Amino acid sequence: MNVLEYSRYLKSDRWKRTRLRKLLKDGRWRTNGNYVKCDGCDEFVYAGTVEIHHKHYRTIDNEILSDLAIYCPDCHAREHGKPESTDLSATSAAELMEEVMRDLLIRELKTREQAPA
Repeated sequence: MNVLEYSRYLKSDRWKRTRLRKLLKDGRWRTNGNYVKCDGCDEFVYAGTVEIHHKHYRTIDNEILSDLAIYCPDCHAREHGKPESTDLSATSAAELMEEVMRDLLIRELKTREQAPA
């Protein structure tokens, strides 16, 4: 898979479902449900800003959840050898909206899981 294909994959519904499954199955959530622990620094991070990291690229498009890690943006950047960035001004409005929508979806799915059958 080349960089362009990988970039498209990360925008696909399939990846969004895999990402959500990882958060719901393996995420260590704070009691109020808005924060999840980073696998790197073990700190609670707002769920809308966590990033799912591929530990390797052998199973792209067919990931096993154990091949993925939940990272805060700084730990994810460190994992890829990039400088840390906690400056939200660098984030576009569209990216922030996507994160908010992701957070709302996570809450909705958690609510459905907890609802009596």
